[in-house]
Amino acid sequence: VVAARIGPDGSLVPEAEEADSVQELLHERVDSFRSARPLAASAGGGRRRGTVMLAKGASLSSLESAFGSADSVAGQSHTLQRLLTAQVDSLPHEMQTVLQTASAMGDALSSKALRDVHRQLDMKPEGSRLDECLRKLRGYRYLEFALDSKTYSFRSAMLRDVLYSNLPFEKRKRVHEATARGIVAEAARGDAKEAAFLSALKHYKTAENWGQVMLLAADAAEQALSCASWEEAVSVTTQASMLLRQHGGALAPLPPGSATRWLVLRGEALLALGNRAEATVTLGLAFDEGLERGSDLGRGARAQRART
Repeated sequence: VVAARIGPDGSLVPEAEEADSVQELLHERVDSFRSARPLAASAGGGRRRGTVMLAKGASLSSLESAFGSADSVAGQSHTLQRLLTAQVDSLPHEMQTVLQTASAMGDALSSKALRDVHRQLDMKPEGSRLDECLRKLRGYRYLEFALDSKTYSFRSAMLRDVLYSNLPFEKRKRVHEATARGIVAEAARGDAKEAAFLSALKHYKTAENWGQVMLLAADAAEQALSCASWEEAVSVTTQASMLLRQHGGALAPLPPGSATRWLVLRGEALLALGNRAEATVTLGLAFDEGLERGSDLGRGARAQRART
């Protein structure tokens, strides 16, 4: 066991020369829980090898002692979570805020996207100050930076889970909604990635904003189909139809023909999955719905059903 202290920049500084051994021990502790269930269902997944930094005044001896006294894997996991939380708590408030926001935004995020969320929610830090925080968090090894995509991500997925689970639901909800609005705005400008609407819909679902889920359902389902994510398309359109049955138009002012469009997209996804019987029924419902409302989609559904 090698004693260690916290340096002025918040990083772990071994008092002996066995720095590599220290980092390996800490990596091992995080990696032993990589397959554990996340603490919260955040918008993205993906587990990465992480770096743990101890709370101020801690040492590897006390870390080993804490793990040794834990009488179960769950106890060891909670010990590590407490150490991660304590380390974040020792950071300046602005850096804590940046990490908390980032934990709800997805697997990878750009400084532009994070600045946009802070601007929408009137949060500090902003602008160049926020970029400086990101650079410092990268230097302290909380975040890593992908040069090709110019995005930041957490080095430790467990740290991200701990941060996310500690966020109050209302704050989490606001960050998810602001992230989704930013994604949709980029899509409107033509700057968004291929599955932008699908990504935005997932943020709205996590925020339990069912009106926006219904409004984005058709665009998200179309993007799922274009990505050959047939099950995703079925799931999106099924949920939208259920919300419409439960709440009618009370959740959101839906464009005319929305229900017909969902049914047509669901039928196409079911056909791609080889479920011809259910696809025929679904397209029949789309035809009936469209016929009742005089929609061209209804006539298209009839043609599609004839081909099945």
